[in-house]
Amino acid sequence: MPLITLAASPLLRLPDELLAAIGECFRAMDSSTAATEALACLAGVNRRLLSIVVPILWRSHVFSKGPGKRAKTTETLRKYGEHIKDLTVVLRSVASQFGSEFEAVAEWLPFCSNVETFTLETYTITHSRRGLWRHEGGQEDGDVEATIGPASLGAGLRPLADLGAQLRSLDIGVTFDSKILADDVTLLLSVAPNLRRLSLLPTDFDVPLAENDSVPVIPAMPLLKTLEIESGNFLRADAAICLPGLEDLDVGYLDPDGLSRGRTHLFTSLRCLTLQTFDMPRRFFSSFIDPKTPIEAVYLFALSGDTFDDLQDFVKSQPRQTISKITVESSEDPQVDRERVKECFEWAAGRGIEVDALWPKPIAYRRTLVISPPV
Repeated sequence: MPLITLAASPLLRLPDELLAAIGECFRAMDSSTAATEALACLAGVNRRLLSIVVPILWRSHVFSKGPGKRAKTTETLRKYGEHIKDLTVVLRSVASQFGSEFEAVAEWLPFCSNVETFTLETYTITHSRRGLWRHEGGQEDGDVEATIGPASLGAGLRPLADLGAQLRSLDIGVTFDSKILADDVTLLLSVAPNLRRLSLLPTDFDVPLAENDSVPVIPAMPLLKTLEIESGNFLRADAAICLPGLEDLDVGYLDPDGLSRGRTHLFTSLRCLTLQTFDMPRRFFSSFIDPKTPIEAVYLFALSGDTFDDLQDFVKSQPRQTISKITVESSEDPQVDRERVKECFEWAAGRGIEVDALWPKPIAYRRTLVISPPV
């Protein structure tokens, strides 16, 4: 009796490269849960698809430790950790235990030897009569306010330092409130010279600004393109020289005295500038941004009269106008700022600059600008 053979599925006739491309399409789905489920189903078809899909499925991974959370076992990471390139560690704990929590996660880092993108998020919780709650800089009745940030991550960062040379993106989401922590992060940055993106922002924003001795030192990073920092204190006096390729800068509070320590204009390669502060230094653009800087987008937390005048003067001083978009997020005085934003729209329209005011929801109708009330 002749053997009956089943025709191979058209899908399985495709070369590995196309099957991998299909897996990437699943990964690009809007829902990460749906993407994971789809990839898992694809991997379960046969061994060939399993070998193709597993590296895609494990490329990004999140360690989440805290009350009610379960971490991946050592055996699982020993098997799949080599495929992880984008690693996020989320810690939820009382401040005094952050170090030990991160050390537990750090035991698994040697299994993730190909990590290029690393993110650390820390959320401080404390005990109350109602159980565990997340600390966001406030205080509940009857509770003692907890220390917000981890005192030290040194022991936990050491395995990550071994991967420093291959890191391309680093996001340290902690509250910089101690010199010990600043030194820990400084040491890590010193062995990560190839970073393209660096973020040093607290996960909880309602916290005091870092003091000078609690600020990590950002070394020379010629390849760095994107920098997100809590305040201008994180910028060295020679930052423009140490970070010559910086194109995207996101900074919170700006200290005029700190900025004046620099002897050169800030970052002549800058293309996008985000300033998350109400208190803008006087004549910031005219004094600290070279008119030849190819800056294209400016994001302002608020638009004061002085800042608007300064921005207009800066645009006029450019040999070739490069600014094409201005975004204004918030307002101190809606009644006054509404008129100023309207004036900004009218000025920008004549220069081909797009203005996006997020707080009053501007509506253009029949060439007449109407500013709706803040929501």
